[in-house]
Amino acid sequence: MRGLDGVSALREARRHNNPNPLARHIRRVYTEISSQPGRLLNDFRHLGFNETENGRKAFDGHMQWIAAGNGINMNYRFSQSGRTERNRQNHLYIEGRFPFANVTTHDPITGETDSRYKSCERTGTCPLGVEIYSANEYW
Repeated sequence: MRGLDGVSALREARRHNNPNPLARHIRRVYTEISSQPGRLLNDFRHLGFNETENGRKAFDGHMQWIAAGNGINMNYRFSQSGRTERNRQNHLYIEGRFPFANVTTHDPITGETDSRYKSCERTGTCPLGVEIYSANEYW
């Protein structure tokens, strides 16, 4: 799976034989987000979407504020990616799915060993990551 070729199109000199006025002026693309979009980027990296069609990085870096320890469960049947467990609501919604970390960890319950960066490490397309957490993510 490859993703976000609109970002890589900004870096290329030509797209369908049309000159790109931004070509060679865009060297790096970074994100700066908070909360739910950060959870989307957790799944984005884990599923290998940071690799473009030509095998390059879509984003060079992600700065995520309060993005929590999981994703939005976007790659599951009947997923409700905008839904999240909150105080006094959605307590039965299955939200936390392994992996929860960027480093390789083992889940003794499922027996899986995985990391959010596993796909991009294989292809060399991992973005630099900065994750900033509040007390809400810890509790």
